[in-house]
Amino acid sequence: MSESRIVELEKVLERHPGVYDKATIKSVRDLVTYVEENDVPQDKIPYDDFEDFPEFSLYLNLTPEWRHKPKESLRNDEKYGGKYFIKAMKRKCTGELGLSDYEAEYALDSLIYDFNKGIVTSNLSRTRPVDAARALGAVQKSIQDMKDRKKRH
Repeated sequence: MSESRIVELEKVLERHPGVYDKATIKSVRDLVTYVEENDVPQDKIPYDDFEDFPEFSLYLNLTPEWRHKPKESLRNDEKYGGKYFIKAMKRKCTGELGLSDYEAEYALDSLIYDFNKGIVTSNLSRTRPVDAARALGAVQKSIQDMKDRKKRH
């Protein structure tokens, strides 16, 4: 890690006041503090403790090592823990949020795109990646259904 994630957290919050709610900030601060105080290895960071996308988004913004990296690079990154972060996000999407694998990948792409473009997820867009992924999934399903009907006729 280059700079303390706690210091980075304070910088992000200072640059973007009022974007994240108190619960999101507390959750990320608690995780960052736990990791730094206990020198937790990258593969043991409990990202699964995050409840929703804003927590993942805020943590993503604390990790300059991940900036401008495509999802596939993060998926293979063991040095800075991108691999474990992506896995936890995907588990959250497909498990608790009930997205299909395809929808989960789209939601991950959306968050990573915003991060790489410097877009900070606000409380108002808390469900945007999930809603967009579900909408895209519905479109994909409709297209597949039409193709299946054509094959039967």
